Amino acid sequence: MCRVCVLVGEGKSEKSFFSSLLLNQFNFKETEQKGCILYQSKEDNDLFWLFPIPSIGQTHKGGKKMLEKKETYIISKTIVNNNKRFFGNNPEIFYRIATDTDGGAPKKITTRENAIKKAIDKANLDYIDFKILFSNLEIESWFIGGLTTSFPSVKNNDTTKTLIAQSNSEILKKPKVRLDAVLERGLSGNRHAIARDFGKHINFQQALTKSKSFLGVFNALFSDNLLIKK
Repeated sequence: MCRVCVLVGEGKSEKSFFSSLLLNQFNFKETEQKGCILYQSKEDNDLFWLFPIPSIGQTHKGGKKMLEKKETYIISKTIVNNNKRFFGNNPEIFYRIATDTDGGAPKKITTRENAIKKAIDKANLDYIDFKILFSNLEIESWFIGGLTTSFPSVKNNDTTKTLIAQSNSEILKKPKVRLDAVLERGLSGNRHAIARDFGKHINFQQALTKSKSFLGVFNALFSDNLLIKK
């Protein structure tokens, strides 16, 4: 039976990063060319990842609230059904919601989790389970954790060396700003391009040691057999 990980992202960064990571580091291939939303593992033909939200051309603004609306998951369900020609009529569906904590207090994060769960329940989805994949503080904390001097378009200066030397990327304030500061013009500030390039070039094993949330997210994906451990 096919397993399908349906990743619903807060914005384009999550979608771009995970898609690039699948293609470049986890041996997946694009299965659906239109919109490039469906990927299939070359190592396990019964494993798929589907990226319904945000759609091509959709702005990422308001992404946090979007994750708390049932309409988001109704759209996701429709897209799953529209792709059943690839994985059959009775796949095992696993919903994974990718977002960040923004440094919020545990109580605030729990409130957000409950709002997402409520929206999913209202959408009446069919799934094995759902989990929220939190990056802490922002997904750029993961990128900093996997940054090396060999990364393309990174400035070769003391600021970059200091950032790479950090043993814990999650204690850095304003990670998005810190990362932009060490990237060359043309990549700096371009959230889609940054996410895509880090999916391709990130030092994955290093990021696991420098970011607790990165480690937690990917250990969970491995345990759920939604990724094959490298």
